[in-house]
Amino acid sequence: MPDIGLRNLGTIIPGARGAEPAPAQGAARSVAKTAAAPALAAEAAPPAAEAPIFAADVADDPAALASDALGLDAPLNLLAELAAHRRTQTPLAIGLLGPSGCGKSVALNKLIHAIERLSAGAARVGSTPFLAKVLTLRVNAADLDGHPVPALASALYARLAIEAPNLAIEASQAARDPALAAREAFERLDAARRKLEAERRSLEEAETRRAKLAETVLYETPGSQVDAYASRRRNRIATTMARFGVAGDPLLGYKDMVRALADSQGVSRTGFALQAFWGLKGQSKLIVTAIVFALIGFGLGLAFDNQSTWLGWLRTQPQMAGATDWIEAHVGWLLTLRGAAFVAAALALLTNIWRGLRLIQLVFRGESLLKGDLFERRRESDAFFGHQTRRVQDFAAEVDRLSRHAAEAERRAGGLHSANPALAEPSPFQTDVLKQQAQRFIAAVGALVQKRGAAQGRSAETPQRIVVAIDNLDLLPTSRARDVLVHVRNLLGPGYVSLISTDPLRFGAGSPDDALDLDKWIQAPFQVGEISARQDYSAQIRAIIGGGAPDARESKQPATLPDAARSVLDEPLTDDEAQLLTALAPLAGPSARAVKRFVNLYRLLRGEWRDRPEERGALAFMLALDAGGSPSDVEAVKTALLAPGGDAAFDHYKVGPRLASALLALGSAQGRPSIDALRRAAAAVRAFSFHPADRTEASRSLQTSWSDQS
Repeated sequence: MPDIGLRNLGTIIPGARGAEPAPAQGAARSVAKTAAAPALAAEAAPPAAEAPIFAADVADDPAALASDALGLDAPLNLLAELAAHRRTQTPLAIGLLGPSGCGKSVALNKLIHAIERLSAGAARVGSTPFLAKVLTLRVNAADLDGHPVPALASALYARLAIEAPNLAIEASQAARDPALAAREAFERLDAARRKLEAERRSLEEAETRRAKLAETVLYETPGSQVDAYASRRRNRIATTMARFGVAGDPLLGYKDMVRALADSQGVSRTGFALQAFWGLKGQSKLIVTAIVFALIGFGLGLAFDNQSTWLGWLRTQPQMAGATDWIEAHVGWLLTLRGAAFVAAALALLTNIWRGLRLIQLVFRGESLLKGDLFERRRESDAFFGHQTRRVQDFAAEVDRLSRHAAEAERRAGGLHSANPALAEPSPFQTDVLKQQAQRFIAAVGALVQKRGAAQGRSAETPQRIVVAIDNLDLLPTSRARDVLVHVRNLLGPGYVSLISTDPLRFGAGSPDDALDLDKWIQAPFQVGEISARQDYSAQIRAIIGGGAPDARESKQPATLPDAARSVLDEPLTDDEAQLLTALAPLAGPSARAVKRFVNLYRLLRGEWRDRPEERGALAFMLALDAGGSPSDVEAVKTALLAPGGDAAFDHYKVGPRLASALLALGSAQGRPSIDALRRAAAAVRAFSFHPADRTEASRSLQTSWSDQS
C-alpha cells in the first residue's frame, strides 16, 4: 500500500481512549487554547476590595460571567452567532455537555448573554446578518412541576405576556379547540353584557339620586344640618306655619319651602320673598286692612280740612240743624280718628312685615344649611357618578372587544354548529386536554414567529426567533431528566433554538429505559468539560479571590465581542473546500445525520481558521473521522500516532478503505498537513464532539499542558 502521508502525525484523535504522549510545544497554538480567552472586554470582575470572602456556587454570579477563566468566551461567541443568524435553519439544538461542576450553567448564561448582546447590536446597525428580535427564555428544569409540556408552555406564555402580549394571546387562541373556544367566547360576551347592563342601571340610579340629592338630604337624611336646625326650632316653625295656614306636618311644610327656595334662582328668589309678604294666608288681609285704615285716615283728614263746606250743607237741611251745631263743636275728633286709622294701618303693615321676615329668616337659614349639606354630598355624588361613568365606558369597551373576539372565534370554528352539531361538543375520547393545548400553543408560537417575525423586520413586536435554555437537568433523577429532554425535543420545532445543559453520560449508562441518544437531536454539541479541563485553574482562583498579580505564563488575549454587522459564518465555501468535503463524505457517513452534522460543524468551526486557510483540510478530516469513523479506523490512526518517538510509524495494513480514501483526498486537496495543524484540528473537533476524551486522559493532558508552560 502506498505511503499516504500519516508518518510522524503524533496527535490526539477524537473519540480515542488510552494514553497519549505529551504534545509538542507548538500545540499551544491550538484552537482550544485560542478559545480560552480572558473576560469580555465590555465587562469587568468586581474589584479586589469588594470581592466576596466566600464564593457562592451560582451560575449568574457577575464575577463568573465576566471572567473567562474557563476559556469559554470564544467558542460561545461562535455559537451565539449560529443561534442569532437569520440564515440558520430551525429547530436548532445546541448542547452544552460535560460532567457536573464543570461550568455548564455558567457557559449557558454566557451564551444567553452573548445572544442577547448580538441581537441588540443587530437592532442598532443598518445591515446585519443577525436577527434583531431574539427572545430568550431561561427554564430551570428543577422548577418544572408536573408534566413537562404544560410547564414549558406556561413558562413560555409568561415570558411572551411581557415581551409580546399580542403573540401570546393569538397563540393561546390557536391552541384551543375552535368550537369550544367560540362557545366560551360567547359565554364571556354574555357575562360581560350582563355586567354592562347592571352597571348602566347603577349609573342611572346614581344619576337619579344625583338629581334628587336635595330631596334626599331634606327628607331622607336624618342628622343633616337642615334637619337638626328644624328639630331645634320645631316649636317656632310650627307656630309660624300655623299662622300662615300650612296644613299637615309643619316641619314637612317648612322643608318644602326650603326646597322651593333652593331650587329658585334670580327673579324666582325675589318672587318667593314677595310671596312671604303677600301670597301666604293672613298676609294679604293685613295688607288690605292697612290700606283700608289708611284710606279712612286719609278721608277723615280730608273731611277735617273741608269742614266748612260739608257743615254749611248740613245747615241747609232742616232735620240736621241741631246736629250740625254738635258736630261743629266736636269736629276735632276727626283728627283723633284720623290718627287712629293711620296707626291701625301701620300696625297691620308692620304685622305683615314682621310675619314675612320671620318666615324668610327661617327659610333662608334652612336653605343656607341645605347648601352646606349639598356641597359635601354633591362632591361625593359627583365622584361616584364619574366613577360609575368610567366603569360603564370600560365595560362597553370590553363588550366591544369581546364581540370582536367572539366573532373571530366563530369564524375560526367555521360554523361547526350548523354543519355538524356533534362537532360543537368536546370529544368524549379526548384525554389530557391541557397537554394537547400546551403542544398546540408552543407550535403556534413557533409558526407565528416564523411567519410574522421575518415579514415585519426589526421593528416587529413579534420575536423573530425564540431561544429556550434548559438548565439544571443534573439536579433531576435520570428518568425525569430524560422525560424533560424528550418533550423539549418534540415540542420545540421551527422558530426555536434550544440550549441544553446536561451531562450526556447520565443517559448512556444504567437501564435501557434511561438511555437517550443526544446525537439524534443535538446538532451542535459543545463539550464544556473538555474545554475547562484544558485550562490552568490558577486563573479561576485569581478570579475568585478578586485579582492578584497576573501569571507570567498567561498569554491569552481578551475575547473579541461578536460584530453585529458581519458574521464569520457568512464566508462562502471555496470550490476546493466543497470538493474536499465531498471526498470526505464516505468517512463521515454512513448515516445522513452524521454527514449533515459533519458539514454543519465544518461551517461553524472554519471561521477560526481565517488566518490559516491552509489548515482547514485538517479540520475537515478530523470532523469526518469524528462523525463517522469506525472503531477500527480510529484505532488504526491512534496506534500510528501514539507510538513513542517523534516519527510515528503508520501500519498501512490496518487502514480501512474509507480512511485510506479520506487520507488520499486530503493529501491531494491541500497537501500533507503538518502535525501541529492536525493537533489543533483534533483539539477543536473534540470540543464540538459527542466523543470527548475521558476524564483520566483529560487530566493527564492538563498536567502535560502545565508542565509545558513551566
